[in-house]
Amino acid sequence: MTDTTANRPSHRLFNVTGDGDNARWTDIGVAWTTRDGKGFTLSLNASFRHKQP
Repeated sequence: MTDTTANRPSHRLFNVTGDGDNARWTDIGVAWTTRDGKGFTLSLNASFRHKQP
């Protein structure tokens, strides 16, 4: 039997705008700890819109 959690990300990444009750959390990706434990590998899934002036 294989361990199904072996490849699961160790962290979820969010962009938070606003404060307190007005905060909006947007899920933007996931991260895995590197094998040496000194950093992270990121996978970002966000798309950003450029605001026209």
